[in-house]
Amino acid sequence: MNPGFANIDILKPHGSLNFPSGGTQSDPEKLHDITLAVENPLILPPVFNKFVAGFGEDIWKTAQYRLRQARNIVILGYSLPSSDIYMQYFLKSGLGPNMNLDKVTVFDPALFKNDETSEKMKARYAQCFSSNLRDRINFRPEIEQSEPNAGTVYHLNSMLEKNPKTILF
Repeated sequence: MNPGFANIDILKPHGSLNFPSGGTQSDPEKLHDITLAVENPLILPPVFNKFVAGFGEDIWKTAQYRLRQARNIVILGYSLPSSDIYMQYFLKSGLGPNMNLDKVTVFDPALFKNDETSEKMKARYAQCFSSNLRDRINFRPEIEQSEPNAGTVYHLNSMLEKNPKTILF
């Protein structure tokens, strides 16, 4: 680890557009630039048994361990659909015993619209967290007037470049 830099884990238990179907997250030979999609991406749909798809049990165990230890969590582009019962259980079991959690920041473009979709997503997240954690969820991270990509990875990158402390600490 370089002095002055934070060690940040990026965990994608549902796969990603940049994970090839034949590889795993821990196989650096098969990973590509995280900003580029691959031809046959590995995306794990909202099913109850996440291990049926053959996607590594190790990433789920690591993610749960990290949730239990984290002070700040950033969730990017995940709407927490009501059909994904496993993920709701997973978040509850991971965050329930976490006594160090300061905040959870959720980045999703839908949250920057004042409509029913936004309100339903907020309600799903609120139901997933215990009452003492709900007030630590930030659904609308700061934006500048000129931010056309509110709630996207570009928005997150912009915040990290300008003032990383608003997200990370």
